[in-house]
Parts: sequence; C-alpha cells; structure tokens
Amino acid sequence: MSHIDPVSGEPYESQKPSTAEPPRAPALGEPMSEQTAAAVMRRLKIVLSTMALVLGVTTIIVTIAAGGGATARGILLGVVLAGMGGARLYLTTRHDV
Repeated sequence: MSHIDPVSGEPYESQKPSTAEPPRAPALGEPMSEQTAAAVMRRLKIVLSTMALVLGVTTIIVTIAAGGGATARGILLGVVLAGMGGARLYLTTRHDV
C-alpha cells in the first residue's frame, strides 16, 4: 500500500525508491577497511572475554557443588579465568579511552 501526497500526487519521501547504491560486503579475498577490521576485532574481544568470564564462574560453581574447598584447583582456576575475562571485558568496553 503506497501513501500518496494529496497535494502533489507523488509518493511521500519515505516511500520513494532509494537512488543510493546499497552497501556491499567485500568479496572473498578482498581486503577490509581498517574501520571494519577494528570493529570485527572489538566484537571478537568482547565475545572471547565474555566466554572466559562465564567459563570461570561456571568452574567456580561446579567446584563448589562438588565439595571443593576454598583452595581447590577449580576455585583457583575459576577465579583466574573470571578475573582475566572480566578485566579484558572492562578494558575493551570502557568508553573513555
């Protein structure tokens, strides 16, 4: 359903077909721009940092559920993973840099 301007008889601006060329994805093997590469790397850092954080917390929970004490290897490994993931996530996502 097209909306027509009653005065001019032409479609509203939002209904007119775009004359701009749509952005295209780079072909396989074509280099990315530096801005695109930086955005991909930032997203990858966020995903991997989040995975390390979740893995660390999960390791702590599983170790406690299995009856591990405060100095169990699972607790220590979980604290290291969660700390590493959390720190990297914080440093990657802070906006004042």
